[in-house]
Amino acid sequence: MKTLQTILTILTILSCFPAFALAGPDWEVNLAITSGSVESKVSLGAGSDATDAQDGRYDVPAMLSGDLQARFVDGGGSLWRDIRGTDQEVEEWKLIVDAHTKKDLSISWNVADLPPEYWFELIDRKRKKTIAMEEVASYTLPAGDHWEFLIRAVKDLK
Repeated sequence: MKTLQTILTILTILSCFPAFALAGPDWEVNLAITSGSVESKVSLGAGSDATDAQDGRYDVPAMLSGDLQARFVDGGGSLWRDIRGTDQEVEEWKLIVDAHTKKDLSISWNVADLPPEYWFELIDRKRKKTIAMEEVASYTLPAGDHWEFLIRAVKDLK
């Protein structure tokens, strides 16, 4: 009888926190942005105890200088590393890249690092183009000064 009461108590407590049911494993994807011989790196991901605001444990503020500057701008400031919570079905990161190199720009990632329970899109807002990140490992653009991208991660709830 005591075991049944304990189980019912635990189930009652868990039903008050639906985020536990949606929460998934922690993951991180690194992006390398290159233009000629210049490179910048940023990281996005999800952590079970992270939030959408700036978390000192996970998020790294961007310190911008030089001819190539990349950063996320919607997760609590200007960030090189932006880790969000794992309880959202859809998460989006706004990536800003300023390149003053007169060389083509390339964004690359390791497809194997993309968590299988999500599908990812890299959306080029300037050229109005969407790239399925699971299908290719990079995206190349012509030289340009300012680029805005949206990276969307959608949890597969099957």
